[in-house]
Amino acid sequence: MNETVYLQIKQNIELDHRDVRLADVAYIYSTDAAVTAKLKTVLLIHIKETKSEKICFSVMKVIELINKEYPGITVNNMGENDFVVDYIKQKKHSRLLQYLLIASVCLITFLGSAYGIMAYNNDVGTQEIFEKIYVIFGLQSHRENMLLEISYAVGLALGIIVFYNHFGNKRFTKEPTPLEVEMDKYDKDADAALIDRRDAVGKERK
Repeated sequence: MNETVYLQIKQNIELDHRDVRLADVAYIYSTDAAVTAKLKTVLLIHIKETKSEKICFSVMKVIELINKEYPGITVNNMGENDFVVDYIKQKKHSRLLQYLLIASVCLITFLGSAYGIMAYNNDVGTQEIFEKIYVIFGLQSHRENMLLEISYAVGLALGIIVFYNHFGNKRFTKEPTPLEVEMDKYDKDADAALIDRRDAVGKERK
């Protein structure tokens, strides 16, 4: 079989099934549709029964398995040289337990954020600043109505919503939120560290 195949592999692939096939980790292209269909079924690894596991894989191993099944195929890798398969076993939780977990996370986040904001306001003397603004602009009559405090609270909430780019399930733009960007950076760094550790262990064993 003389055919050139192109692979594009991402650095991290999350799966919930234990039979990892080539189609699960790579985008496959060749001019022969029959060859593409066959390569999609190539078994890379069978993950043993476990809760979750991260497995480092090399494109060299992928090429080796492809040539073992279909000798003569030329493989061109257009993606990552090393990648991580993240197996996550699906857990079935009761709806009540899910609601309790969500409520717990929301409560902890709310209390932590409230404490952080209050601590910051106390450190910078926000109340004293408001008092001075009331005096400078002659707003003593509005002091009892807490005009500045209410405006500050509303502005703070709107600023957080705009910064994180969504409210509840509503996303304002298609751009990723700062939290999503940071999580992507963390995932990439964690995958790179996992691959480097695997390479280091391999060198030590040699």
